[in-house]
Amino acid sequence: EERQNLQEDQKSLEETQKSVSDAQPKERVKMLEEQREELDEQRQNLREDQKSLEESQKNLSDAEKVLEEQREELDEQKQNLQEDQKSLEESQKSVSDAQTRRSKGSRRKAIEEQREQLDEVKQRLEDDKLLNETKVQAHAD
Repeated sequence: EERQNLQEDQKSLEETQKSVSDAQPKERVKMLEEQREELDEQRQNLREDQKSLEESQKNLSDAEKVLEEQREELDEQKQNLQEDQKSLEESQKSVSDAQTRRSKGSRRKAIEEQREQLDEVKQRLEDDKLLNETKVQAHAD
């Protein structure tokens, strides 16, 4: 009976060992498959991250181009404003010079008119003087 128990124990032990040895490769295969799936998922995530990074770099590059174009436009507008300012200052100076000339011309004209009026008054005075002398001479005769 002991012998039979020993044989059964031996048989049970062998079955357990076989089951364990069979289970180990299965577990390894399962573990390797899980690792493979994880690696595949990581690769996919890396691809997506790479694609996202490339899109971000492209967007950044596009934004930099737009900013550069805007900077150039602003520089051009600044240049135009400076030219307009210079032109405006020249126009204002020209108007000021013209007003000064006109003012000087008006003064000259006013002085000239006053001289003419003085000449007319002198002429009338001389005419009156001659007329008076003629009247005095006529009375004397």
